[in-house]
Amino acid sequence: MKYSDSGIVISIKKYGEKSAILKVFSENYGVYRGFIKYVSSKKNNAILQMGNLITFDYASRLEDGLGNFLNLDLAENNCSRFMLDKLRINCAKSIISIIDDYFLERESFEFLYKKFLEFLQNLGDARILNQQIIGNYIKLELMILESLGYGIDFSCCVVTNSRVNLAFVSPKSAHAVSMEAGEKYSHKLLKLPNFLLEEKNENIENTQLIDGLKLSGFFLKKFLFIDDFDKNKQQNSLYRNTIINDLQAT
Repeated sequence: MKYSDSGIVISIKKYGEKSAILKVFSENYGVYRGFIKYVSSKKNNAILQMGNLITFDYASRLEDGLGNFLNLDLAENNCSRFMLDKLRINCAKSIISIIDDYFLERESFEFLYKKFLEFLQNLGDARILNQQIIGNYIKLELMILESLGYGIDFSCCVVTNSRVNLAFVSPKSAHAVSMEAGEKYSHKLLKLPNFLLEEKNENIENTQLIDGLKLSGFFLKKFLFIDDFDKNKQQNSLYRNTIINDLQAT
């Protein structure tokens, strides 16, 4: 099997003295792993940073075998643009940890790939406010859940079918609930912040972002982070708690 593509660096693990196993979220082929030689070379060390966009050739003798990444080149140095910003790097690490652990390899997620790349590019744009970044981060988590088959339905109220005044989400059904239908049971429901029903993330209050983080975090734990001893769950919780603490401090 041979192909050429571009992709986002997800993880790299040393293999022997000079080699490593690289995992890439590729544009057209999904998540792929493969060997890479001379990982510590000056060129590769600069290229193979989390979140960077690279171009590469991939070759494998067997269809299902672990192949090799060849002819690596840097297309976008995303990592260097946000690596000194604690909040933004926590957002990147959180999303990457989910992709690393829960995406099946060799399944195409072209739409999600484009959204993820756009998110990483926005992390390096100082003109974009942190509130907008976190809003996009929450939406991306919800897109990931949907891509994995655990979509949350914000289209209408699960009780009345109303499409207006949606204010809550049922933790059991993962469907929206209107204010009228859910007000009596608000203590049992998750809050649905307005920005999740809109395309733009402008003028979002910190309280709404915290509600959004609680919403996406609840369903990540329900559907993905099932094992309390899951290292990914512990890492993701650490990133998420740091983001919430930063919001509460501002």
